[in-house]
Amino acid sequence: MARLDLAEKQVLVVDDSLYMRQILRQLLSGLGIRRVIEAEGGREGYALFKSRSPDIVITDWVMPDCDGLALTRKIRTAKSGSDIYVPIILMSGHCERARVIEARDAGITEFLSKPVSAKALFDHIVACITRPREFVKTKTFFGPDRRRFVFPDYHGKERRGAETEGADGEAGADGEAGAGENRDEPANADATANNADNAEATPAETDGNSAA
Repeated sequence: MARLDLAEKQVLVVDDSLYMRQILRQLLSGLGIRRVIEAEGGREGYALFKSRSPDIVITDWVMPDCDGLALTRKIRTAKSGSDIYVPIILMSGHCERARVIEARDAGITEFLSKPVSAKALFDHIVACITRPREFVKTKTFFGPDRRRFVFPDYHGKERRGAETEGADGEAGADGEAGAGENRDEPANADATANNADNAEATPAETDGNSAA
């Protein structure tokens, strides 16, 4: 188990379901995270992102006013003064590969499958903090390096060589650009300078069972 002191981390939870927000707050509390901000939808979530500058954003995909993908794009394209590099964990009960790719291409950091378990939540938070991906910028994309995105529950061949990018620079099966002008390139190396802390966090045992 990774050893992290998460007590000072502030997490923004965006979900239109009160039940799911309560579950996530309980799970985060079990991990030692007490600073939790809640929003009922993407519009409120974006306003809180601008005013509170959370360390991590956890958002549901399907919401009535502004869904998780729209929220992600708004955050990634926010004006100066906002942390456009903030880790974004997107939750969904629909984990088909096409949907995961769509979420990845919107600029999310991690994809969290529902029902949410304490261990899965902890693992994704740890990945955000200890294994940050370099941000890249193209004409059509800004976000964490898509070539290093880890697909949920993937047990096949390594995508890097077999599916993502061919040696000739052609786009691979994941829809990645190759060696042409739209290929992902690092945007700002300083943006990935997140540091791991040194205390222990223990996941709670409660699971969230709401799917959206």
